[in-house]
Amino acid sequence: PLITPVTSYYSNPAPLSFAAPGLHFNLFVVFFVFRSLEKEISLDFGAHGEFSYMYGQCYELSTSEYIYRLCPFNRVTQKPKVGGSETNLGTWGFWSGPENDKFSSMKYEQGTACWQGPNRSTQVKLYCGKETVVTSTSEPSRCEYLMEFFTPAACQQPLDIPQEEHDEL
Repeated sequence: PLITPVTSYYSNPAPLSFAAPGLHFNLFVVFFVFRSLEKEISLDFGAHGEFSYMYGQCYELSTSEYIYRLCPFNRVTQKPKVGGSETNLGTWGFWSGPENDKFSSMKYEQGTACWQGPNRSTQVKLYCGKETVVTSTSEPSRCEYLMEFFTPAACQQPLDIPQEEHDEL
């Protein structure tokens, strides 16, 4: 019921034109929050949701020339340290690890087009680490970037070992 007026507002704003001035803004906020939550619940944060803490966060790596920024489940960017504008190296695509280790790699696609070339893309390799940090970025092929990203979420969970039964004394 609450979402119906928002949808009506975007498809036909006339019925709401008589409303109080702040109503349009409030409906926009409700619509935005709804869409954000809808996107968030559609994402695959791992078998046990272990990668969910990274949603809405960004991690930077500073090199001699650039500042690379990885925002998991959103996008990857590159910005020159001196002048220039930010370049989109890809937006969230999918988990790209092998079938037996799906959550070991992320693929970001459809970044800014390279001059006379393809759109930029980034492969993010995930490794087990105590901290969540981007440790390196390279460009192994033209317009194709590779990042190494360490996170506790990539650590394999210990197997559940059944407790031995024993009698109390």
